[in-house]
This record gives sequence, C-alpha cells and structure tokens, in this order.
Amino acid sequence: MAKNCTECGRSILGRIDKKYCNDQCRADFHNRSNSVNQKRLRNVNRTIWTNRMVLAEICGTKRRIIATMEDLMDRGFRPGWCTRVQENDHHVRVQHCYDYFWYWNHSESKVVVECASNIKVT
Repeated sequence: MAKNCTECGRSILGRIDKKYCNDQCRADFHNRSNSVNQKRLRNVNRTIWTNRMVLAEICGTKRRIIATMEDLMDRGFRPGWCTRVQENDHHVRVQHCYDYFWYWNHSESKVVVECASNIKVT
C-alpha cells in the first residue's frame, strides 16, 4: 500500500513510517502548524520589549527614577507584562522587565523604576 505525503499528497518512497516526501514538505507542515503559537509568542515578546524600551527611555542614564503610571502608559507601557514578579524584603511586589524593574511607592502614588544593570552586586 502506497502512502502519501501529509503535506503535498505525493506518494512516498522509503521507510514505512515516513510521513513526508522530502525535508521541504516536513518543514512546511511544521512551520504552518506552529505559526499560531509563534505569532502569539512574538506578540508577547514585542509587548515586553516595548515595556523595557519605555523603562529605558524614562530612566535615561539615571539608576533610579520616580514616575507616574500615566506617564509610562502614555509612552506605550503595559503594566501587566513583565519577565518576572517577586516580593522584596518589605513585602512590596517588584516587577522585572529584563534589566529594569518597577514597583509602587504607595505613599506618593508613584512608580519607582530602577535599572538593575546599574546596581553593583556585592
């Protein structure tokens, strides 16, 4: 019994468990089946990268700044998107975005943004 290629429908020669007639058909099939997940991942990475660029822009050359969330959001920042969330020693939720992080300063209703790459580790 002849088998047909899963991708293009041509008959397959060779091993009995072979699904594709050549490497191109195999790659085309997998690229198409993964395209939805890849698109979703690209969108997530783009959003997180945009957040990182906003934090870098607002910090400039300073190690630490205090800003309003409205100012960040006006520049395209999306607060729910980050690379890591942790709680510091003072029980404050710190959100990381690659080498930057931010947290709420509740007493001033502001956001504190810091660049982790400028912080010396001892």
